Amino acid sequence: MSGLMFPGMNCGTVSTNTWPTLSTGVYASVVVNDLESHRDVLYLNNHGVNAGPCGAAPLAALRKLHKRGVLLPDPEAVVVLFSTEGYRDYVVPAST
Repeated sequence: MSGLMFPGMNCGTVSTNTWPTLSTGVYASVVVNDLESHRDVLYLNNHGVNAGPCGAAPLAALRKLHKRGVLLPDPEAVVVLFSTEGYRDYVVPAST
């Protein structure tokens, strides 16, 4: 594998310390897979944003929620996405 890491999107447990506070502001949640995150790594990198798989996951989640109709288009809306990881080499997920 020559030192490459997997995307690292295996975060199946919510923090028991922070969830009680964070949950009061949650409008919707969605699961993002490695391929969805990877696609937005490419998108962000092509637009000058240095993001890795975890850093691109918020954009992938936003796209998925919008596609499902949970978030409707609103020209007055302001969206802030936190990218928590810069780009790093990783194993690109299969597209199947």
